Amino acid sequence: MDISISKKNENGEYKNLFFSLATQRSQITYLPTSWTVVHPIDENSPLKNYNPLELEKLQAEILILLSYHDDSFNDVLHQAHSYTFNDLKVNYRFKKAFHFNENGKMELDHSMVDNIEKE
Repeated sequence: MDISISKKNENGEYKNLFFSLATQRSQITYLPTSWTVVHPIDENSPLKNYNPLELEKLQAEILILLSYHDDSFNDVLHQAHSYTFNDLKVNYRFKKAFHFNENGKMELDHSMVDNIEKE
């Protein structure tokens, strides 16, 4: 996962800067329920010196490329996504989209996959 930030250089011209964002998990073996990609903002993060308002002004854009091996077709699939800062919700989290039924089996509720709540 990468982020692009448009920043003015010493000549007053805007230039796109690209930074890699380390995620808590770089891969998963299977997708049993839902999965949230998390980038911790710590001392190693290129975002550590920016607040949400600054990122919006700098036209921050998160770029994601997912690769997946589909066992059914024995093929690797790729999906690219781009999110501008206006697409993001700051200080929100996803609601739990799964529960355990009476037999202890985990069930995913597809109607809850994109439900969020304020932290």
